[in-house]
Amino acid sequence: LARRTGAGVPNMSHLIDMLYVRGEVSSYAWDSPEILEIFGDPDYMVNYFRQFARTRPFTDAAGAVALIHSAGGVAFWAHPQRADPTEILRLKAAGLDGLEVVTPKHDQPVRDYLNALCQEFGLLASGGTDYHGRHFDSIEKGRQIGFCGVSEETLDRIESAACSRRDAAL
Repeated sequence: LARRTGAGVPNMSHLIDMLYVRGEVSSYAWDSPEILEIFGDPDYMVNYFRQFARTRPFTDAAGAVALIHSAGGVAFWAHPQRADPTEILRLKAAGLDGLEVVTPKHDQPVRDYLNALCQEFGLLASGGTDYHGRHFDSIEKGRQIGFCGVSEETLDRIESAACSRRDAAL
């Protein structure tokens, strides 16, 4: 697995690709019966990679936010559907700029919840179609393209924040 990811943190796409290439599974689908038989619960894979990321000497969330800011970027928490407000406040204190709200992974009640958190904590809301590797149903396979965008007003706010970050980085 380390040969496939180099110094980066592996994700589900890397692991499933490795299993597929080795002939241990016949499908790339992370929720296929074959994959679930290996890992049991689909949340196992997500939790595995979170734990793996904590043990690698790359950085923590606050370090990632600082790295994004130093490059003039705006830092968002991607698909935080079960975000704990306490964790959001901790990350906001580290400089988190916003939450990904509009994504195929979030139904309307989750979007409403995340929008409310953005309003409450003064965070930006972002959106877009997720892409997690060529073997997953995602933007590359054309799923929900054009249905997960944000308003022009939101895009302007994100662009303004990015310009401020870039100016501060110079």
